[in-house]
Amino acid sequence: MAEYFLILLSVFLSIGVASWLLLPGPWSRILLWAGRKASGLHSNEVIVGGLNWHYLSGGQGTSLVAIHGFGADADHWQRVAPLLSSRFEITAPDLIGFGDSHPGDSLPFAIDDQVDRLAALLDHLKVDSCVMAGSSMGGWIASRFAQRFPEKVKGLWLLAPLGVRDCERGELLNRISTDRESPLSIGSVSDFERLVYRPMFARPPHLPRPLRMHYGQRAVRRSRASQRMFNQVY
Repeated sequence: MAEYFLILLSVFLSIGVASWLLLPGPWSRILLWAGRKASGLHSNEVIVGGLNWHYLSGGQGTSLVAIHGFGADADHWQRVAPLLSSRFEITAPDLIGFGDSHPGDSLPFAIDDQVDRLAALLDHLKVDSCVMAGSSMGGWIASRFAQRFPEKVKGLWLLAPLGVRDCERGELLNRISTDRESPLSIGSVSDFERLVYRPMFARPPHLPRPLRMHYGQRAVRRSRASQRMFNQVY
């Protein structure tokens, strides 16, 4: 009986390891679901102006709208959400063109265009007043939103915002503009890890293999669209 149990356990472990290595899609969905649940965030979808929006929400208190950066998505906020959810009701959308929202094919992506779409979403969700957080491009969108709709923004939390005009042009933007080792020109998962994931961090956090594959494959699929969108953003 014990021998049978060990054989059965070995089979299940082998299947689990094989699926972890060979089936990143299902595992990435499981890991994202688990991460959101642990962060107290819930997945939602809504159609506004004919465009499908995916967004995460959770917490209670003052409304906080959290805007991710270029190439990122709402899950960008997973790790910080538990530190905020006791004081803020978090709404973190996947911007159009990113994450699980409408891919935005043929849509304009200048900052004001993205602000217009975000304003329509928040009107639909009846978010009349909020603190707005933004990372990278999201910081630029949040700042512009506050400039255009000051009555709707109680405060800003900006994380390395893009669009600060008097800043020295950094290496990343130079690589994008010359298309040499550009983080937008992704042809493989290894390109994603080499040009995006590792350079983004002084100490890259652990990212399970299925999630690296998920984000890497998505970057490959959207490489051409990302270049088109970024040319309109910056």
